[in-house]
Amino acid sequence: MLGTLLLDSCVVGDGQAPWPRTFALDAGDGGLIGVFEKGEAVQGLAFGLVDRGTGEPVTSGVCTAFVTLDNGLQQPLAAVPAHKGNGQWTVDLTADETNADVVGLLFLHHDGFPVSLTFHTVDYEDEVGNVLLGPGADRCTVTVLADGVPVADADVWVSTDPAGAHVVAGVLQTDSEGKRLFLLDAGNTYYLWWQKDGWNSILGQRFIAEADD
Repeated sequence: MLGTLLLDSCVVGDGQAPWPRTFALDAGDGGLIGVFEKGEAVQGLAFGLVDRGTGEPVTSGVCTAFVTLDNGLQQPLAAVPAHKGNGQWTVDLTADETNADVVGLLFLHHDGFPVSLTFHTVDYEDEVGNVLLGPGADRCTVTVLADGVPVADADVWVSTDPAGAHVVAGVLQTDSEGKRLFLLDAGNTYYLWWQKDGWNSILGQRFIAEADD
């Protein structure tokens, strides 16, 4: 499951109802909500702190944070969480702190309930191959040209219909030669879309996929 985020339960004050046992963000039928890339820094990971006595948001004081990678030894996070407002806190993670398949975070505050977050990372190359490159069986490279000039760093995607309602690959970016590899079915008809600031975009250019040599 991609982008899974689990929030431990807690009780808000005496006699009040407990929070849900888990809160999950995933790539299920509801669509992709969030993904953390393995070994890449994360900025502004947000979480909430609730006062264990009053049930009010924790808005001050010191929050300490710890990380566990793949069931290894717990270590303190390099960054210190900061309060952003109304009990919402954020913290940055270094690349080393996401370099694991499973990352466990623990946040402790003198006045607040402990907050434990667990997420699974994904390997970018695997995800590109499985999701963005396309569903086809053949490696097909397209080249984006404008007046015969290759367009580098253009956003490019592929659909199976001229209206662009059924996108099957992308959005990805072209390389320095204006090229972008997709996985398509050679011989099938597709429609190419690309855009880049300062250039006239191509919207729904029909082409027949050809397998790379």
